[in-house]
Amino acid sequence: MRPERVLFNIKHGLTVEDEVCISPRIFNATLNSKAPVKPVAPIRESMVKETRRIIGEMKNTGKPLKSTLREAGLEEYIKDI
Repeated sequence: MRPERVLFNIKHGLTVEDEVCISPRIFNATLNSKAPVKPVAPIRESMVKETRRIIGEMKNTGKPLKSTLREAGLEEYIKDI
């Protein structure tokens, strides 16, 4: 859980688009092995949304859920998101 960092980013105008900056080579890479390897690119969005669900963030915006802020003792910031 990282609501403090997310709140900092929101306060300073950062968005989820600013958050992830990964080379396209990683998402389309294949390994030098005989095992079949599928590129990550086609499932990246669903992976990101599932990760956000698990850590208590809104799937599309990356903002922390109210319940996540409450659990972290950051109730005073609920009005800011």
